[in-house]
Amino acid sequence: MHKERNSNIELMRIIAMLFIISHHFLVHGMKIWEDTSWDNLTLLSIDSFFFVGVNVFVLISGYSRIRFDLNKLLRIYVLTAIIGGVGYFAHLLIDNASLGRSLLYNTIFSISHTPGTWFIKTYIFLFLLSPILNTALDHFDKKQMRLVLLLLTGLCVYFGWFWQDNVNKDGYNLINFIWIYFIGYYLRHYYDVKKLKPIYYLVVWGIASISNAILFIVYDKYVAWTYNNPLVVLAAIALFLFFVSFNFSSKPINFIAQSTLGIYLLHENAYLSPLLYKPQCIQYYSTNIFNFIISVLTIFFVCALIDNVLRHFIANPILKIPPVFARKHNKS
Repeated sequence: MHKERNSNIELMRIIAMLFIISHHFLVHGMKIWEDTSWDNLTLLSIDSFFFVGVNVFVLISGYSRIRFDLNKLLRIYVLTAIIGGVGYFAHLLIDNASLGRSLLYNTIFSISHTPGTWFIKTYIFLFLLSPILNTALDHFDKKQMRLVLLLLTGLCVYFGWFWQDNVNKDGYNLINFIWIYFIGYYLRHYYDVKKLKPIYYLVVWGIASISNAILFIVYDKYVAWTYNNPLVVLAAIALFLFFVSFNFSSKPINFIAQSTLGIYLLHENAYLSPLLYKPQCIQYYSTNIFNFIISVLTIFFVCALIDNVLRHFIANPILKIPPVFARKHNKS
């Protein structure tokens, strides 16, 4: 009998994506970053809990290790191009725009030219470098691994975050992804998650998150909401370890988790995301916590449904073409 894979990591993907959507609602919709007063501490604190989402995804990649596969790379590209095209055609219909060369930018060149794709672009860079990174990681022992992490932490935190050097000002870049990827690998191979009870990891996540909200208000600038901020990284690690502490299997969770990339691309699409931040939408989900939760869940599951339709009826048929050529080549 086939054994269902562990779902703790898959559930973490789902939670991280819900956090990302919630963060975007608060920042782009409710614009909480524009109010840096102590009166806004509650909303900023809530958002600080959500801001770990991106780092959690990269930690998962390091923990599980990226297996370089051209077919997987092609799947990511095709899905990004299709969703870019869907967003562009929605723009043509909704805004009565004219068809132009932007169609190429949003489909064929969607990764390099479409706004809002910084995450997928940086992840692909990490994906392409993964064979080199994995080879290096395989040759490091524990002592060498700690030294490498110390050096990367110095670059990303001291020179980047603290002194705002160009090496890594805010964490929206490849060097930060490599650093977090290495941390994920270290946690898998050299850290015993059972050292602490799961509740302690949640406590660390909470303390680091609230401390970051206070940092935002005290300094009155955006250094707090950066992915190389040590408080953000610590909070992400703590939440990550909380989920790693458990071990269970669930087919529904594993199925839903397959759509997280598509959900990200759809709700962050340059033409589709503004629909989420129209005055009517903001008025609804900013009214109370119940409306906020309903809005986040609705966007999540609607995007998951659209993702499944796009993957099964458009992406998968396209992806069946390369193996056909591969078989012909092998016969020749």
